[in-house]
Amino acid sequence: LPNASTRDYGEMLMADVRCFIDERIAENLSLDAIAQRFGLSRRHLTRCFRQWSGVSIAGYQERQRIRLAEEMLIETTLQVGEIAWRVGFESGSALARAMRRITGRSPSEMRARQRERHR
Repeated sequence: LPNASTRDYGEMLMADVRCFIDERIAENLSLDAIAQRFGLSRRHLTRCFRQWSGVSIAGYQERQRIRLAEEMLIETTLQVGEIAWRVGFESGSALARAMRRITGRSPSEMRARQRERHR
């Protein structure tokens, strides 16, 4: 991008990194794998990602997994353990712990609220 500023390039690169992560959300992507894919050092990748997004890569992955799990809890009847596995958590209890920490609600509370809304 010959006419792009460093800022524009950084924003576009980090948008590409976020898309790469989102497309592989259920995988346990390592920093090394992400850095290698984009030709960056681990240190530069983590520094740039935090600068452009405000969160760490691990924090971003977890929030995206929670967001996707919430959608699946609302839109499907899949069991919590199945949803957890599909979005990259080890178990339903790992998903529940992360959801409580981030959203303040458990998977069953999320489902119950949706049922109440549809009555």
